[in-house]
Amino acid sequence: MRDMNVRMICFVISFALSLICPVGGHAQTDEGTSFSLDQALTFPEKIIRLDLSNQHIVILDPKMGALQRLSHLNLDHNLIEQLPDEIGQLTSLQSLFVNNNKLTRLSTQIAKLPRLLWLQAGHNNIIHLPKTLGSLRGLELLHLQDNQISELPEEVGQLTSLLEIDLGHNLLRLLPKTFENLLRLKTLTLSGNKLEEFGFDIALLTRLEWLQMNDNLFKELPQGITALHHLLEIEFADNKLEEFPTPLLALTQLEMINLSGNQIKTIPDDIARMENLRVLNLQDNLITKLPASIAKLTKLQELKLEGNHFSDEEIKKITSLFPENMVKWQRVYTSLASALQAGAQKVDKLFLNHHGLTSFPADILELFHLQELWLGNNAIVKVPPQIHRLNQLHKLDLSHNKLRDLPAELVELTQLKWLNLVGNEFSDKEKQKIRALFTETEVIFEVLPDNPNKKIDDI
Repeated sequence: MRDMNVRMICFVISFALSLICPVGGHAQTDEGTSFSLDQALTFPEKIIRLDLSNQHIVILDPKMGALQRLSHLNLDHNLIEQLPDEIGQLTSLQSLFVNNNKLTRLSTQIAKLPRLLWLQAGHNNIIHLPKTLGSLRGLELLHLQDNQISELPEEVGQLTSLLEIDLGHNLLRLLPKTFENLLRLKTLTLSGNKLEEFGFDIALLTRLEWLQMNDNLFKELPQGITALHHLLEIEFADNKLEEFPTPLLALTQLEMINLSGNQIKTIPDDIARMENLRVLNLQDNLITKLPASIAKLTKLQELKLEGNHFSDEEIKKITSLFPENMVKWQRVYTSLASALQAGAQKVDKLFLNHHGLTSFPADILELFHLQELWLGNNAIVKVPPQIHRLNQLHKLDLSHNKLRDLPAELVELTQLKWLNLVGNEFSDKEKQKIRALFTETEVIFEVLPDNPNKKIDDI
């Protein structure tokens, strides 16, 4: 586990415990913790931790500047559009959390916080960062993900104590050259930007352990990557890579590689050099075969190959090389919301058994790439005729619902090989009708109690 996360987790736990279980069993100001600014200002010299999260605050009272001993300030999940200048008077502050607000900028007064170690301002509307941010020489963690930042000031390179920085999901196209001064950096997250290159010499960040660059515009990885001998995990999913990045082959210490969602066609024989790999994610590329040498990756625990172009013969070959369940061929979801978020082209199997459904969820019809749909043990009474949109379906489980008939359009699912209708309310006449329609599909209405895998053909 990364050192920075350990420190962060320890802080969060200690902070939470101080709020929930302070001495005496109550969150009182005389214990150094408060949930109310008004209460805190009653004894400003005693307050060390102030948690004002989830309080619908729009404007922060400038009087907070009186809390000279305040070390930890949590303003997450409010409606704050800007921080008062008095924030700069909190010179004992070590952590400032202001995630999920409506900030459009960071106050320049933050630069007056010499002891600040952690600054989190993710999920806001920040457009620009002040140059004075570079004055926070002791800052170790900076989270500014999910904002509208299109450019970083060169002064960010003065944050030489940084161990972790998250600038994911902004509008960055290039990083300042001064980024290469962040020599202590261990975790760098830049996913969800518009980067085609780093803009600085990545080889100088030799302490990097985690590098996340998903959803950018990289066509190749710089050769400088080969200098990152402490790197354990690297992610370049959903970029524009057309070839397996050969610089990675020099990083034999890597434990996880994510190259999903690119246009890679072949995997080099030298992949066998990656002897410490535990996870290799190659899903949603254009790969048709893997080299036999991949079997030499003896530490591999998960090989994700969903959404490629393997023949049935190649699938059998690859499957024979690894233990059962190590190779992932299909993208499986157990939540409709998660499946929809992933996107129609990235959902192969959807399991919604025992979900308390009383109707067929219409949103499922948008998952046109779906190959298996499991809706057993619900209370569905009708299947919509629009189900014909799911023309890639191989398996459909509608068992143990309240169905009395099926739409005629279901016959348009020409790929359907298996249809489970056990435990519904079909009449004998309807069963015969369904069987007549699906002559090329294994249709199951009932199972023998002593052999649940055997169907009854003569109903």
